Amino acid sequence: MALPYFEKNELGVRLMVDGKPMLLRCGELRNSTSSSIEHLRPLWQSLKNMGLNSVIATVSWDLFEPEEGVFAYKLIDVLISDAEE
Repeated sequence: MALPYFEKNELGVRLMVDGKPMLLRCGELRNSTSSSIEHLRPLWQSLKNMGLNSVIATVSWDLFEPEEGVFAYKLIDVLISDAEE
């Protein structure tokens, strides 16, 4: 499977996935929504029911690096795995 890429033509630029144009139907979570796995989990079904195929989720830096040089990947890993489900 090829990686997604941008294709430029006379009409503009479009995202190509699996050789076909992809229309992104995105939802954006509020800034603090993605800071809690427990708060976010009940929302996934609602996002799916809206027909979205992409979600923009903010992860604040202080949650990712709670202590200088110490990185916490769990929140990001769970967000990605829950979204894939």
